[in-house]
Amino acid sequence: MIWLKTIEKANASLINLDKNGDIFVSGSFRSNVDFDPGPGQFILPHSGVLKSDFLLKLDKHGNFIWVINVVRGSNVSHIYDFYFDINEDIILTGSIRSPADFDPGPGIFELSGLWDRTSSFVSKLDKIVISNG
Repeated sequence: MIWLKTIEKANASLINLDKNGDIFVSGSFRSNVDFDPGPGQFILPHSGVLKSDFLLKLDKHGNFIWVINVVRGSNVSHIYDFYFDINEDIILTGSIRSPADFDPGPGIFELSGLWDRTSSFVSKLDKIVISNG
């Protein structure tokens, strides 16, 4: 084994690599979580609904770079997949049921899903904006 990292209280569901070998993990969490798998600490707060979806970036050695809360506020949400375009911007696809905030920062960009059925989404996140927090 070369290395192993753990993040408690988070459910990872997808993994992808960028052209530099940095590791991207997406999944969900249901309470405040420390997403730094090393000795440091980076707490991402839970939004207070059933679950929130995250996107975590680690370097090729598993060291923490950043994490964002991708979907906040929806009672049911899921990221199905994500890719990198030629500019290394991140394109995600998934679903929500009920309104959700897609702004990874302090702002709000709300998409209104329906309470009684699932709505699909495609979202493109600027790599530079995300990495600068």
